[in-house]
Amino acid sequence: PRRAMWGGAEDGESGGFRFNFGGDADVAAAVDPAAGRKDENEEEEAAEGRIAGTEVLASEVPDPLPGWRPELVKLDEFVTVVKGAVTSTDAANALGGADGDIARRSDLVRGKYEGGFKLWECSLDLAGHLLRTANAPDGPRLHGADVLELGCGHGVPGIVAALRGARRVTLCDYNPEVIRALAVPNVRANFVTDDARDRFAYVAGDWGDLDAFVPAQSADVVLAAETIYSTASYERHVRLLRRAMRQPDGEALIAAKRYYFGVGGGTAMFRAAIERAHPDMTVETVESFSDGASNVREILRVRYRR
Repeated sequence: PRRAMWGGAEDGESGGFRFNFGGDADVAAAVDPAAGRKDENEEEEAAEGRIAGTEVLASEVPDPLPGWRPELVKLDEFVTVVKGAVTSTDAANALGGADGDIARRSDLVRGKYEGGFKLWECSLDLAGHLLRTANAPDGPRLHGADVLELGCGHGVPGIVAALRGARRVTLCDYNPEVIRALAVPNVRANFVTDDARDRFAYVAGDWGDLDAFVPAQSADVVLAAETIYSTASYERHVRLLRRAMRQPDGEALIAAKRYYFGVGGGTAMFRAAIERAHPDMTVETVESFSDGASNVREILRVRYRR
């Protein structure tokens, strides 16, 4: 008999994932951004193994998906969405083989797995920001918009974009397994009609190999959360973001931590990468989150200069 994709212990998301972005701080990387670039050679060595771009068809994902388990996520007083419950063992089973064995112990395997099975806190920040600001005078215009979410994982911000009136939402993650195991069934759980579900498209693969699946100037709004931890990916990330953003009024919202201790990236470095590569674009911080103890989180808005 076919094994269910989800077969891990019920330890919950927070119990099994081990990618530290803020606990044991690498102070050198925070003070000297160049210190965070030590991973570039390692990532370039993995370049040949990067996952090629591909479209993932929802029609090829079983409905219902065997073993998918619903979990409620309350975003604010009025909006609760459904996502799949997932453990580190689940992620390992979905990836399979040696990659799955490594993913059982870590949330990041360069060139193989980029943490998409975890619901990262900045994804919730971004979803909440959309609920508070979408379609407001100075907020993102989502009603009737074409939206692209990069590094979608569970796809919660993209799902919120559709709830706020987006015409089309493309969910994109590095791993096609994440799309099949989480993004597609999560969309189905939140939208029951075929018309609503058909507003979504799904793409997987490395950002440097998505031109065939992300047309130029195809997105009114680009969303991304927890995608800027590695400085080695910035060139590809910025290029894809720029390619997708529709001129002259397109915008991007990037939710991320101010510093990713130990891996080198952060909001200030990503802002600099955009402004250095594209002087005709502006980057501003539109919301920040801090409890005085843990890593500061921010939402950046990227727009064309007007």
